Amino acid sequence: MRPGKRRFGVLCGLAAVLCLIVGTALTSAGAAPGGQVQVALDGAGFTDRPAGPLLDMSGLVPGTAASADVGVRSALDAPAALRLRMIAVHDDEHGCTTAEARVDHSCGTGNGELGDSLVFTLDAAKSPTGTYRPTWTGTAAQLERGIDADVAVPAGADRWLHLTASLPASVTDVVQSDGFTFTMRIELFGHHGAAGVTVGPKHPASGTGGLAFTGVSIALLASGGAFLLAAGVLVLSRSRLHD
Repeated sequence: MRPGKRRFGVLCGLAAVLCLIVGTALTSAGAAPGGQVQVALDGAGFTDRPAGPLLDMSGLVPGTAASADVGVRSALDAPAALRLRMIAVHDDEHGCTTAEARVDHSCGTGNGELGDSLVFTLDAAKSPTGTYRPTWTGTAAQLERGIDADVAVPAGADRWLHLTASLPASVTDVVQSDGFTFTMRIELFGHHGAAGVTVGPKHPASGTGGLAFTGVSIALLASGGAFLLAAGVLVLSRSRLHD
């Protein structure tokens, strides 16, 4: 093998080793124990596998509300915006009472009307005992599409949410036996990607998901593989010359 090719092969090998070492270190540093996003429900500790439900609305009647306090902890390395999205929504009739049947002609045969009647509000604070400010008010349909919570979470910091679902007193017996359950996806979005955690209605979630928050470590690992491939091609060509 000519000296130029030999030198190039050595450089490829050194570059590969450097990329793999740095890429692996960044990957380990970026993978925070317990997940990049964790939540604390009702005074419990932070976890990326929270046990639901986030809101228990089984006892709602017109003029009442259900609420929950949620801590959101970011292990990301840059500020991120907080978004909420309802998934796996179930709006059910759950049977039909006599009073409900008088005003709900679809009672017992279709979806419930409770979800259409609920009003959701979101307040946010920097600590569980801090001053909560209103950030959003809307409907379940908006939450299903996903909403910007108007909350910025700094890198490595916590933010606290107070989520309320109200059933207006003006709602009639049309929702008397209805049930409404959902899974909430709590996500942090930054310039380099997203991460999140899911709070189900009954069981622990499957953990965090979404895109990796940074692609730098992945790019370095890929570059290391490319340099190794180039060095391997040179070694193979040299072996064939000696055959």
